[in-house]
Amino acid sequence: MNKHYDRYLVKHYPILYQGRYKSPKHTCMCWGFECGDGWFNLINSLSFVLEMISRKYHIQIVATQIKEKYGTLRFYYDWYYWWGSHYYRIPDKFWWLCELRGKVFALFLSKSKTRKLSRLITVLIDNAERVSHHICEQCGAWGKTRGTGWLVTLCDKHYKEYQNEHRTISNTD
Repeated sequence: MNKHYDRYLVKHYPILYQGRYKSPKHTCMCWGFECGDGWFNLINSLSFVLEMISRKYHIQIVATQIKEKYGTLRFYYDWYYWWGSHYYRIPDKFWWLCELRGKVFALFLSKSKTRKLSRLITVLIDNAERVSHHICEQCGAWGKTRGTGWLVTLCDKHYKEYQNEHRTISNTD
């Protein structure tokens, strides 16, 4: 994704993309948005909703990697819940242990609230990933996932360019 779109997303969704400029030891977001410009609107819409959920429910949804894989969008994240004076990572279980001032406390979020938030976040991301299957990664027009071996989601115009480009590369080998 181009630098302009990258900066726009990081500036407008600071909670979600707080790891964008961190070390590769901490997050894969250090490599930026590893997909084409055509998915910008899809990622922007998803980011807006996830950022609003973060603010409303006092959680932090933090993107850990956004990329193209098998011709579709992949959006990986962690989420954290505010308790006391810190954010704590929410694991897949609905309860967890954390250490605070040398003592271990068992923290319980409402199971129903956690489940609902987890389902909501999962459904939103899954839907965006499904929709990306029909959006050209280069220009954002209607596209199809196609290819043999390496899958890409492109409109007819960009797929022809992709084929010509790869035919030229294979002819030079």
